[in-house]
Amino acid sequence: MARGAGAEQYSSANLLKKTEPNEVRTGQKSEEKRHLSVCNKLCYAVGGAPYQITGCALGFFLQIYLLDVALLDPFYASVILFVGRAWDAITDPTVGFLVSRTPWTRFGRMMPWIILSTPFAVMSYFLIWYVPPVDQTKVVWYLIFYCLFQTLQTCFHVPYSALTMFISSEQKERDSATAYRMTVEVLGTVIGTGIQGQIVGMANAPCIPVGNDLNATFRNSGSEANITQPDLSLDKVRNAYMIASGVICAIYVLCAITLFCGVKERKENSKVHSERMSFFRGIRLVMGHGPYAKLVMGFLFTSLAFMLLEGNFALFCSYTLGFRDDFQNVLLVVMLSATLTIPFWQWFLTRFGKKTAVYVGTTIVIPFLITVVLMKSNLIVTYVIAIASGVSIAAAFLLPWSMLPDVVDDFKVLNPESQGHEAIFYSFYVFFTKFASGVSLGISTLSLDFAGYVTRGCTQPKAVDVTLKVLVSAAPVALIFIGLLIFTSYPINEKRRQGNRKLLNEQRELESPADSSETELVNTGSVCNRLKLHVFIHHRGSVSRGRQGTMGEEMSPDKKFNLITRNLQEVLGEEKLKLILMERELKVYWGTATTGKPHVAYFVPMSKIADFLKAGCEVTILFADLHAFLDNMKAPWELLELRVKYYEQVIKAMLESIGVPLDKLKFVKGTEYQLSREYTLDVYRLSSMVTEHDAKKAGAEVVKQVEHPLLSGLLYPGLQALDEEYLKVDAQFGGVDQRKIFTLAEKYLPSLGYTKRIHMMNPMVPGLTGSKMSSSEEESKIDLLDKKEDIKKKLKKAFCEPGNIQNNGVLSFVKHVLFPLHSEFAIKRDPKFGGDKVYTFYEELEKDFAEERIHPGDLKASVEVALDKLLDPIRKKFETPELKKLTSLAYPSKNKNAVKVNPKKAEEEDEIIPSRLDLRVGKIVGVEKHPAADTLYLEKIDIGEEQPRTVVSGLVAYVSQEELQDRLVVVLCNLKPQKMRGIESQAMLLCASVDGEPKRVEPLDPPEGSAPGERVFVDGYTSGTPDDELKPKKKVFEKIQVDMKISDECIAQWNKKDLITKLGKITCKTLKGGSIY
Repeated sequence: MARGAGAEQYSSANLLKKTEPNEVRTGQKSEEKRHLSVCNKLCYAVGGAPYQITGCALGFFLQIYLLDVALLDPFYASVILFVGRAWDAITDPTVGFLVSRTPWTRFGRMMPWIILSTPFAVMSYFLIWYVPPVDQTKVVWYLIFYCLFQTLQTCFHVPYSALTMFISSEQKERDSATAYRMTVEVLGTVIGTGIQGQIVGMANAPCIPVGNDLNATFRNSGSEANITQPDLSLDKVRNAYMIASGVICAIYVLCAITLFCGVKERKENSKVHSERMSFFRGIRLVMGHGPYAKLVMGFLFTSLAFMLLEGNFALFCSYTLGFRDDFQNVLLVVMLSATLTIPFWQWFLTRFGKKTAVYVGTTIVIPFLITVVLMKSNLIVTYVIAIASGVSIAAAFLLPWSMLPDVVDDFKVLNPESQGHEAIFYSFYVFFTKFASGVSLGISTLSLDFAGYVTRGCTQPKAVDVTLKVLVSAAPVALIFIGLLIFTSYPINEKRRQGNRKLLNEQRELESPADSSETELVNTGSVCNRLKLHVFIHHRGSVSRGRQGTMGEEMSPDKKFNLITRNLQEVLGEEKLKLILMERELKVYWGTATTGKPHVAYFVPMSKIADFLKAGCEVTILFADLHAFLDNMKAPWELLELRVKYYEQVIKAMLESIGVPLDKLKFVKGTEYQLSREYTLDVYRLSSMVTEHDAKKAGAEVVKQVEHPLLSGLLYPGLQALDEEYLKVDAQFGGVDQRKIFTLAEKYLPSLGYTKRIHMMNPMVPGLTGSKMSSSEEESKIDLLDKKEDIKKKLKKAFCEPGNIQNNGVLSFVKHVLFPLHSEFAIKRDPKFGGDKVYTFYEELEKDFAEERIHPGDLKASVEVALDKLLDPIRKKFETPELKKLTSLAYPSKNKNAVKVNPKKAEEEDEIIPSRLDLRVGKIVGVEKHPAADTLYLEKIDIGEEQPRTVVSGLVAYVSQEELQDRLVVVLCNLKPQKMRGIESQAMLLCASVDGEPKRVEPLDPPEGSAPGERVFVDGYTSGTPDDELKPKKKVFEKIQVDMKISDECIAQWNKKDLITKLGKITCKTLKGGSIY
């Protein structure tokens, strides 16, 4: 049975640059024209008959014709069959590419190809069945006309197949027309088999007896009619083939005329313009779409199975089964059975799904293929097997063309910016199947040559019988099993197919031009065109307003883009974002792992979510509970559900506090879909592609980094990438710290057949200590439920150096939260310092702070007031007994948890680790001698707080006042304050020291460019929380200090781990091997 199709590369949207001047349709009429009449469908279906009639005749009879009528050597016959099929495969994508470059005509873009190729195709087909008088020219003759016919037939069938996507925009109509087409095409195979078989069957080629024993076998089986009949010449057989080809040529012409007269090529109302692309880029495009690649590979093997059966069945019936006079009747039964069961398979795939139809339809034939080679020759049983084979062939014939539109639709949904490439998908499918079939036919014919096939022999050697059994039974069965194995990973199920259909219908409704407002006019010229344009704009405006709802006034795509991207640090995929906004609303999601308690920095994404909603976006909020567990078990499994409930209440309270309507949002819990079979399989598939290096790199700034990382942390980035697909969004929004996860998603999702998404990133708000605000670092954050006095205390300690706008968490909070929410910010201060001032532009506020016109204390006090207003509604909500209980259960206190879960936790509180030290960068802003001690200095050290701290140090004998003035140093800030000679020392300045004569001492040096207040960590201990105050009796610093040394590279270390800030390592100038005090 012949298969093949192509489709044009570009959708009709490319051609909609002008409107027909004499035709403006009403909405009702436009709607009616979307539906195809039965006559339209029949005329369309008839157009597929020529391809199947000629293909079936060539497929079943060309091999035996070349061998027994044209009298070619099997080797040359195999060359002709292989080259012809391979050439046919190459012409499909080539013609598809050329068709896509063809300009539109009054008859369309496909019809001219169909009509102009028909007469030449008919002539070349007729000449294939003519035997030239000179034997030496036979091989060249058949090669030329076989390849020429395949080329011209492709020029007919590729444009014809493209009409599948353009006869209607409705998927239901296309599927119905496809069923009509498949029925007629299978009927065409019956016609091709019947005409060729019955006409030629009346004049069987005379055979040559091969041995007396073989003749005796034929006599015993009652097949004397198969032996050469003297009164029948070879010339009559050749004439019969010519007559059959003439009849088929006439049918070919009639079908082409019917198609041209009964089908109108329609323009699709799409505003998305496809780009012209090169041939090889087209290959990369289609094979990069996972569902298409799996569909092609699966049907490649199942189609090969039936092509092997088709190409060798005539020889098998004639020689292995011994039905030389009946094989054409057996073929006719196969084709009739296939034709009659096409409607059944159409119903079956609609009722049970297309994947189920694939499995059932292609496996039905397997037991019969095995039976036919194991049983003894029996004509009745052979007819029964022929009927069963026809049932399976019908399924294998219908399903590829029913499923290819689903793949094209899936590609359109996942790549809305890349449309109009239908022809590439169709033509490359045919390319692969035809090229492979050419190889299979060439090899099968060559196999017969090696087995000792005797041209025109009445019987064949035993080796030929065995070869034919393999070619029609063992090989097809194996190929079917391979194809079905590939189909197990085909991702488009009925749910996904229906979802794609819904999305495309919504897109078409948004793009359809002014249906309901247009009027049936017969006017011509520019007046009509202007009227159409006016009505179209009016219609699009009303759709846009309807979708915008109550979230704000109607916005242009540019305004939406500016609102969506304002205050973002980076957007990956800006052009794609602009294209989507021109066509429809953006679908975006923001996810949060339900780990520690949310803090005030969460107002940054909340304020952006407010922007998204104002721009009309469809927003999903994901509570990523599974991610929270995978991230070094930040959320224990038994607390996952409680943490999700807490996060849901807090996030909703935050959104309500800034005036965001919750009814416009969709809330999803990760484990609602992340534990499904499909998601889990995708995790495994992704795990087989992502390297350990890429996974570790992607999670470096998000997943907790420890000395011995868990496997779960490596899975985390891949799951976040897959969420984009399973939430069905266009974009993911997150902090810039997730950039590496976003780039991992862009790299690997296309390998699974999923599209790249847009990624939008907000900047990370610095914490109160100058580093990233983190749930695990208590002093860097303000919790949403912190009391007013706690907020006041934390803000007082916050890093906010006068004039310093870098790494200033207080200033950043104003920029990224308060200004976007209120469009202004008020500085509250005493009248003697300038009084209150309201800023309506953040840039003005930043400028005044940089120029020290705003004191840090006034900025902190004003932020405190604004924060209390934001947090008051949240605190009040959580005063209810239910939410108080939820908070205590989701975040049990450490002491209670230690008793209930693990008694050893109490020991961990006394664990001597460097993260308990509050080490900071300080700047000495003043230094003088201690009034009561000649060996002591009094230093005023700025550590990022509102007032410098007083530090007493015994450095007089080692470092001059000039060296200390304005120097950056490292300060231990959580020692208990202690009076030294009557003056309280509020911190300790750390120095390197080497004993000896003389003793040498040098203050430690932070990295160049460090700012006062920046945290100093020991590498590997960056996530711990310092003690509020080190208890002198515990001797915590003294125990840690024992292992604090200077390396041979002059780097400060603890237990050979470097002391670091975010800018680099802590060092000293010269004291290698020294101790640190």
